[in-house]
Amino acid sequence: MSDTENAATQREIELKQRKIELKQKENDLNRSRVRRWVTYSAVWTYLLLSGLTILRLLRVNEYDMAIAVLGAVGSMSGSILGFWFGSRQQNATTMSTAPDDRKGEDKKG
Repeated sequence: MSDTENAATQREIELKQRKIELKQKENDLNRSRVRRWVTYSAVWTYLLLSGLTILRLLRVNEYDMAIAVLGAVGSMSGSILGFWFGSRQQNATTMSTAPDDRKGEDKKG
């Protein structure tokens, strides 16, 4: 191959790599949007359902049941939120522990 053909092939490879990187960033952004939507939905659903249920139970003088419902719904929503934020934290940890690409430098610092 000539130098111009090599340069053209190299440019094609670089363009394909850039397209792949852009697609990965787009996928990461979409995952972030879904996580945000699920988190907000879980919180608002929790607030609405627990509030309505507790008000209804208090209206019929079922104080012990109202406290039990609050605890049960709270732990369920806590599990959902923990899953989403835990997943986000795990991704951040994975990114921060990626191999160091520095060459010839002290990797301890």
